[in-house]
Amino acid sequence: MDLVTELQMTILFLVFIRIASFFAVVPFFTMRGVPNLMKIGLAGLTAYLIYPTVDIEAVLIPEGILNHVLLISGEVMVGLVLGYVVLLVFLGIRIAGQMVDLQMGLLMASVFDPQFGSPVTLMGQFYYLLGTVFFFVINGHHSLLAALAGSFTIVPPGLYIPAAATVWSMMDLFYWIFILAFQIALPVVAVLLMVDVSLGLLAKTVPQLQVFMVGLPLKLGVGMITLILVVPLMAAVFENIFNGMVTEMFKIMGTF
Repeated sequence: MDLVTELQMTILFLVFIRIASFFAVVPFFTMRGVPNLMKIGLAGLTAYLIYPTVDIEAVLIPEGILNHVLLISGEVMVGLVLGYVVLLVFLGIRIAGQMVDLQMGLLMASVFDPQFGSPVTLMGQFYYLLGTVFFFVINGHHSLLAALAGSFTIVPPGLYIPAAATVWSMMDLFYWIFILAFQIALPVVAVLLMVDVSLGLLAKTVPQLQVFMVGLPLKLGVGMITLILVVPLMAAVFENIFNGMVTEMFKIMGTF
């Protein structure tokens, strides 16, 4: 094997490591029930397609086993950080649903999610699945893969250097995710909050009325009606969210 071929194979392997690490975190690429061999094959195919866009001359491959281990660790870190951005966005959507469950009185009603291996609330799962479906409807996975391919231009393989700016960018991302979850849940939560205030005033006016017995089905019904009215308007919200997700990915890549 000549030097050029060995360099190309090394770079292709580094590209594969970053993409495999990215796929290992992104929710819809790591669904349970899908064979691991298929996941590895998808990562390998994606790496093969992205490899021609990598500038080989910008890649520096040092000598020594220890340096190669550091190169691989750096690519794993880049892939995990980028995938974690996507994971946080979808978890933010799920948290919004859990906020709605808290106000509707459905927080104790949970279902088992085999993808995450843990129980999730009803509205949390509904919001998460709704966001996932809309993500694929608007071809968000195309933008996601394009951003992943662009990462090799911004951060060529082997040139990742940990920086404190990355940590601060991740902290800003947490703040953005919290605001995001609150904005998604705000319409339903605001309506249910007004129902709570109305029930509180009713309890003071008519003490004989069993507010708890009346309030629980009332909040559930009002919450469902509000949700039916809000869901058609969430298309633009989700589109802005996923566009912001790609922007955050490039922002964090700029700190590497």
